[in-house]
Amino acid sequence: MNIELNARTYPALIAGLSSSFSANAEGLSIAVNGYDDKQAVLLGTMLELLTSFEIDANQLEIQKTELAKNYTNFKDERPFQQAYSTVSFILLSSAWAPSVLLQEVDQVTAATLTAWLQEKLKAVSVTALVVGNSIKQDAKHIAETVQSQLNLAAADRRIPSVVQPDQHYTHNLNIEHDDAVYLATYLGADETIAERAMLQLLSQVISQAYFNELRTEQQLGYATFAQYNTLFRHPGFVFLVQSPVADTLALQTATANFLTQRRTELGDMELAEIENFKNGLVTSLLEKDKNLSQRSGRYLSDLLIENEAFDTRERVAGAIEGISKEALLAAYDRILLADETRVFEVFSPGKKGVELEAGFALSDPAVFKSTP
Repeated sequence: MNIELNARTYPALIAGLSSSFSANAEGLSIAVNGYDDKQAVLLGTMLELLTSFEIDANQLEIQKTELAKNYTNFKDERPFQQAYSTVSFILLSSAWAPSVLLQEVDQVTAATLTAWLQEKLKAVSVTALVVGNSIKQDAKHIAETVQSQLNLAAADRRIPSVVQPDQHYTHNLNIEHDDAVYLATYLGADETIAERAMLQLLSQVISQAYFNELRTEQQLGYATFAQYNTLFRHPGFVFLVQSPVADTLALQTATANFLTQRRTELGDMELAEIENFKNGLVTSLLEKDKNLSQRSGRYLSDLLIENEAFDTRERVAGAIEGISKEALLAAYDRILLADETRVFEVFSPGKKGVELEAGFALSDPAVFKSTP
């Protein structure tokens, strides 16, 4: 559809307007950027294309070939990138491994895709966001444009879900690469502002120390990081190392030893140092948007989690300011040390061939999925 869109809207692009269709976790996104006085006109063109689109069988085959190539090439990505992406493929309901998607490509025909599109367009639920040099009347005009060209109907939003593992799981990627890779992801207990704030503060006090210990001191691998991570809107924490010198068991042990050591350091840490971590994080969160694109992205993130006050970062910052040392230590113990069912490990043995021993091995990356 974007190919046809580009052909139709090239004059608009020359005039300073850009547009695109894209798929995301909740459905189809339509984006229009540029001079605001003609945005509604361009949006109308896009909606007309969407509702009258005729699928060309030859073009579909070309796109299927390209899509299959992209899915196939995922196995050639760097091992740490494959490991990082695999967490979403397994634990997030709306994400699927390229190897799984590849199996479906050949099943798509012009007839089946046309039928699917027509079925989806029978009733459409729309959420719209207007950001920039626009007034209320402009937003109203855009809403009227959408309403006039789509069959709108109220519907429950498709909210992706995240699996909370009920035991310690591991998944062997068996990547054809000499390096070993080890990833451990820890999920927060829920999606609340308090849990997000706590995990972001844990990241602030852990991330640089993890890099310094495993990368700088132990020199286990260039690709070494620990960071706050979200699956859609569920907070978590990821430790990852890709190593040409150590096996996966050694990387797992090094991470576990670090967690124990850092817990002791955190317990001995002066309140002033913890306050410095908190202040640095709050300052970063509340940093002024650098451009309209960054602001739009922030607003859209809030809209996707149904926060129409658009104040998630302010609420998270406020929660961080209220975290005590005692609460931080308790969260560290609860999330990173006490409950091993919250850890999900992904690895690849590399040339050393050593696999993780503990945990229930998942052989199927779609094991937690329902019917696609």
